[in-house]
Amino acid sequence: MASSFLRFIWIAFREYWGVWVTGTGIVGLLLWGLSFIENVVGWKMRPRHYIATLFCTFWFLATFSAWHDADKNLSSVINQRIADGAQLGGCKADLQVQTVRMESWQERFADQQRTINALQGPQLKQQATINSCVTSLGKMNPILTTRIEAYYIELDVKQDLGFYEMLITTNHPETPSGRIHCDGAFQPLTPAYIHVFGLGIVMQLAYQPPRAISDRDYEVQVHNTGASWGPNSPIYFAFRTSDPSHLGKCKFTPQ
Repeated sequence: MASSFLRFIWIAFREYWGVWVTGTGIVGLLLWGLSFIENVVGWKMRPRHYIATLFCTFWFLATFSAWHDADKNLSSVINQRIADGAQLGGCKADLQVQTVRMESWQERFADQQRTINALQGPQLKQQATINSCVTSLGKMNPILTTRIEAYYIELDVKQDLGFYEMLITTNHPETPSGRIHCDGAFQPLTPAYIHVFGLGIVMQLAYQPPRAISDRDYEVQVHNTGASWGPNSPIYFAFRTSDPSHLGKCKFTPQ
């Protein structure tokens, strides 16, 4: 408290009192006023009274100037805080909108997952029968050249959220494991499944997305599906990318 008071005295004396004394015509005006009063009253003031009157007058003006500038600075700070508060309110509103959008997408994805889980049981027996038929047909009509393709489609074109489906197809039954590579960076969101056309998705028992090798390469492993990767049952998983225009082509290499 004492140091603040002494600092105020020093600033008022150095920056304001000296300016009023040396930089204005108040000194001459006061001296003329005192002289005029002496002539009217007929009383002669002592020099020390002159000095005390001038000092007190300029000290009052100096302290008033210091208070005025401090009050002006305080008003400026208050106005700036009001403007910053309004800007912060706008940022909070934008954040709430983005949060609601993300929660909506998560709810839709959870609903799809529950539907898939409900259909999984009856599909396993049907898939076993289809696998037997596909294997028999493959033995009867051997394919000389294996062709593997990886392509993707956008989940929701209207909202443009950057969510895609990856489908990895083959024209010959293969072990559903390998490495997926795309020209641009992407991030898998779901585990890899075997998707049987006409039946839906057969879920694997592992619940982790493909393992990251880099932001463009991932190791895909599908275990315990009850289905085999073949012409009618591609590998499927959902992923997200922040820059769809640079995603480019994707290639799957079996292991």
